[in-house]
Amino acid sequence: KVKVIDLAKNVASGCDGAAKRFIETYLMMSKVGFPTHKAVKYGVKLSHLSNDHKDTFQTLFKMGYLKKYLDFDLFHSLKMTDNLMLAHNGNIKIAKKDFSNFVQFCVGTKHMDLPRKQCANFSTKMALMSAKYKKEIFSEFKELFEFLTQNNMGPKLTTNKAFQEAQSILSESPIAGSNFMAVYKYSQSKNGLKLGVNEAIKTAKSMSFASRKIASEPK
Repeated sequence: KVKVIDLAKNVASGCDGAAKRFIETYLMMSKVGFPTHKAVKYGVKLSHLSNDHKDTFQTLFKMGYLKKYLDFDLFHSLKMTDNLMLAHNGNIKIAKKDFSNFVQFCVGTKHMDLPRKQCANFSTKMALMSAKYKKEIFSEFKELFEFLTQNNMGPKLTTNKAFQEAQSILSESPIAGSNFMAVYKYSQSKNGLKLGVNEAIKTAKSMSFASRKIASEPK
C-alpha cells in the first residue's frame, strides 16, 4: 500500500486532484478483486483525466458489477465501462446519467424487469444512442414508453411491444418521440385523420423522423 501511495504521488505531480483520483480508483478496483497491476493501470489512466471521468468510470462499473443491477463478472463489467466511456468521450456526464437511468428502468422495476443480459444490451444501445445525439435521451424514452402503454390518448400497447417501438422510434432522432406523439394524437383525433390504432402508429412513425419538432396541436 505504501508503494501505491508513492506511485500516486509520482503520477500526480503537477496535476490538480490527480493523486486522489488515482487512489480512489486503485482502492475501488482492488476492493472488488482486480489484480494490482490492473488497478494501478486504471488508477494512472484516470489520474490524468477529470473528476467527472473518474466518477463516471466508477458509476458505470458499479452498474455493471453490482448484484442489484447487471451482476456481471469483473472483466465483463470493465469492458462494458471502457466501451461506453470511449463512445461518449467529451460527453462523459451523459454516459453516467443515461446508462444508470436505463439500467434502473429495465432491471427489477415496475416497467420491465428484463433478464440482466438483455437489460445490459438495451442500456448500452440506448447510451450509445445518446452519445451519437450528444444529449441525454432517457427522459424522451420514458415519456414515449409511457405514452405508448398508459396514456389515454396513446395506443395502449403491451409492455414488450412498446419497449421495441420506443427504441425504434428514437433510433433516428432525439426528437422523434415528441413528433410521434404529436402525429399519433392528430391521426386519431375527431378533428384530425380519424385513423385506427395501427394506421395511426404507421402514420406517426413515418413522420416522426422530421428534422424539426412537430407542433403538438397542428394548425
